[in-house]
Amino acid sequence: MSVVAAVLALSPGATARAISPLPPISIAAPVPTAPVPLRVLRDEITVTCVADERGLSCDVLGRYRYGNPGRDPVRAELSVESPSPAMVPLRVRVDGRLRRLEGTRITPFDVPPGGEVTVELMGRMRLPEDYASIFFLTPALMTRHTVLGEEPLPADASRLAYLPSDPERFTEGVSGPRVHVVAPSGWRVRSPESTSASRDTAGSEAPGSPWYVALQEQAKLLYHGGPFLAAGGTFGHGFLLRAGYEVGFHPLLLGSLAVESDLSDELAVTPLFEAALPTLVFIPSLGLGLGAPIRLLPETRAGLRVQLTASLLVSFVSSFDYFPADDEWRVSLLGQIGL
Repeated sequence: MSVVAAVLALSPGATARAISPLPPISIAAPVPTAPVPLRVLRDEITVTCVADERGLSCDVLGRYRYGNPGRDPVRAELSVESPSPAMVPLRVRVDGRLRRLEGTRITPFDVPPGGEVTVELMGRMRLPEDYASIFFLTPALMTRHTVLGEEPLPADASRLAYLPSDPERFTEGVSGPRVHVVAPSGWRVRSPESTSASRDTAGSEAPGSPWYVALQEQAKLLYHGGPFLAAGGTFGHGFLLRAGYEVGFHPLLLGSLAVESDLSDELAVTPLFEAALPTLVFIPSLGLGLGAPIRLLPETRAGLRVQLTASLLVSFVSSFDYFPADDEWRVSLLGQIGL
């Protein structure tokens, strides 16, 4: 029996979140309720998906071609498996004409000797993006920027839509089902058995493997984090105020540019890259950064910064700066908040 099943998942390499098992979202090919000489001649599945803030919404069209090889007409009574609650609504057409569903049965129709008939099942399924997390991991970028932060994806992260089928029900010599998937912008169609079927362009339509097709959300080069403000002090130098903007390149890699001053006579600009672990429930995200503080006032000086950060809604930052021109070390402790 051919089944369209959609199950969301993250690849094993994903660090952002892991997925808990979800029930299949399925629509099945109609089967005769009693033995009749009908043959399955063709099986096509078309999935057209659009992305929104809740995930993927996909229109599914299953097109099944049956033939009557006998010399007598056949009264076809086909039954449809009960659709998943996530598949709504379910409509049926026979040779282009709508048919009623009586429970799980399609109203009977006749197939003449040597004739063929096309049965179409139409439905819509939602592939939710806001799924349950097993490990409750939150990327550092979202921990620090709960309002504006985007969730970064690792380069190999996939949220998959599986469309398997059972080839045993096909007549000998008849190929398995053809699957066509239209991917929304920011996603691509992948087929492990036919890489030539995949296209990276948004909105492309690609014929899939007879066994399954996957939709992969493409990782971006840059993810928005948000502004941050930090206040504290530098040992031996007094008050320090820092303001900047932070972005993400990967769930474990962040970048920022900050302006800092003692609000008196010193001003500096610091670009910084940071490796940061995700937050695990109430265990804070820990980060290690490397930057280059450039002092603008009172004199121009370039230095090296090593930064340690612990984040759980609010961040606590320790900066260790070295300015070789003056052979000077500076140690700062700050509290930091972000949007």
